[in-house]
Amino acid sequence: MKTIILGFAGGCVRQVTNIFSDQIVSLSEKQLISIEYPGHPLQMHQPLMTNSTDLIQYLSSTIIQKCKNEDFQIVGYSMGATLIPFISEVLNRLGYKPKKLILLSADTPFLEKLYKIDTKSVLSLLIKSGLPSSIQQNKKARDFFITVMKSDLEILNDLSNRIKNTPLSIGDINTFFISGQDDPNTSRNFIYWKSLYPKAKFRTFPGGHFFAFDPKNNWNDYFSSIL
Repeated sequence: MKTIILGFAGGCVRQVTNIFSDQIVSLSEKQLISIEYPGHPLQMHQPLMTNSTDLIQYLSSTIIQKCKNEDFQIVGYSMGATLIPFISEVLNRLGYKPKKLILLSADTPFLEKLYKIDTKSVLSLLIKSGLPSSIQQNKKARDFFITVMKSDLEILNDLSNRIKNTPLSIGDINTFFISGQDDPNTSRNFIYWKSLYPKAKFRTFPGGHFFAFDPKNNWNDYFSSIL
């Protein structure tokens, strides 16, 4: 079974792939496929997207192309996790049903609060998400990632507006939500996602929004067990 990896806002999917590779590669029947968002570091030849419908369609089409008639599961981190229900809905309509969905630090598209996209706020988010100091000090590189993050926040804002009138459904797909105990939004996120997917499984581990990047964290065994 193939495993699709989707990354977080403002970064490179390889950052997420690296923390999963040991768990996934150790299971020989699974094939890891990382999908970079257009305009991000591994897809710089493509234009950035600011419309959620376009990105969801792009990701859905890419998953179908890469998986074809093979079984697959989708793992997403932060923005990638938030996109999964929308992608899954499109895939289901087209007859491509994922076997499993694993959403790590899935942000709720809060209707009452959109993301700020001014440069100062965006740079602060990038630093929190682990932007290396070498990039922070390089204006060209820093400006590139600021532009990427602004584009991704437009996507999340678009999802916030879209979800008002678009009920989501992932049917009976085996679904897992995993978040950090110290992430200030975890409780509210779980309440929101549980209202949509009462049959999903929910689990927290020590740490904040990027809990999975802490090598001292003991979430690896659980993650391996649900793959």
